[in-house]
Amino acid sequence: MANEVAVRVDLLRTAQLGFASMALFLALVAVFSCLRAVNLLEPVADGAVVIRIDDIQDYAFHDAQIQLLKHSVTRGYPLSLGVIAKDFGLDVELTEAVQAAIRTGSEIGVHGWIHEDLTQLTANEQEIQFLRAKNRLWNTVEVNTRVLIPPTYSYSNDTLLAMRQAGYEIVSGYIDLNEGGIDSEGIVSVPATVELSELSGDNWTMKSVDEVMAAFNVSIGSNGYAVIVTHPEEFLQNGTLNENALERYYQIIDSINSRFELTTLAGLKPRVQCANSAASPSESLGMATLACLAIRPRAHLPAKPFTISQQVLQFCKTELASLRQNFLLELAKRVNQSVKKP
Repeated sequence: MANEVAVRVDLLRTAQLGFASMALFLALVAVFSCLRAVNLLEPVADGAVVIRIDDIQDYAFHDAQIQLLKHSVTRGYPLSLGVIAKDFGLDVELTEAVQAAIRTGSEIGVHGWIHEDLTQLTANEQEIQFLRAKNRLWNTVEVNTRVLIPPTYSYSNDTLLAMRQAGYEIVSGYIDLNEGGIDSEGIVSVPATVELSELSGDNWTMKSVDEVMAAFNVSIGSNGYAVIVTHPEEFLQNGTLNENALERYYQIIDSINSRFELTTLAGLKPRVQCANSAASPSESLGMATLACLAIRPRAHLPAKPFTISQQVLQFCKTELASLRQNFLLELAKRVNQSVKKP
């Protein structure tokens, strides 16, 4: 008799657990329906975008740097800033502009200690430079950077080893020279995929909006993301601000920002890691996989007041009340069936 009672209790508990799980699932479905009704689940952009600005440094190209930083703060989009560490921290206006950008979501990375060719240095020499750069950025803007943006897009396996030893996690070169993915030493490569201008000798020529957007669309289609790289000197002409270049840049930013989420290299890191892990057919559908599936960023849509109508509220209440009633009736039915069994 005691064994029979124990079996019935176990059956009851199993039924309760099963229906509790089902109730949670159905509740999520109901909530999803409500969110759809109030249009909270907006369309997603099929990709993510980074604006990377290299050659950030004291005094040089000063007006262009300040203008680019102020635009990002005013419009509320992040930048990935490649700072030449040795030459940063004395220009008060620039330092304050960088700090303002960081407060609004921008990241700061090391663009060399003195804009050196890293391939000409040993792993130990590079590690020393990376640590010095880290310390300089911490002392000036209190950021413990983990991002390296190699000068002239050039680095080697020794660079990756030195990065790991110095506490760096992300390297961003250029896709024609460095593929995206997880490099040796576990460093994540998130390369630039679109150049805003072309360099001929010492002269920069900014591409047309159509050229940039064509390359941008190819990058989104091929990689699932785009990293646009530019330099402050591209916005100068004979030492003064080139207003036409700035307007072209603003037009490109506005076009992208209306359809995609602008992020940072660190923000793209999980996407690149997931793309790399997706190549492994042995990976089970666990939490990491589900996290990868959820990475697609929400599109930036024009801001609008958030209101919920009484009709929508009533819809949600009705849905949840109906779900609760049906669940309780079914649970009572199953419990009665379990108790009545001989």
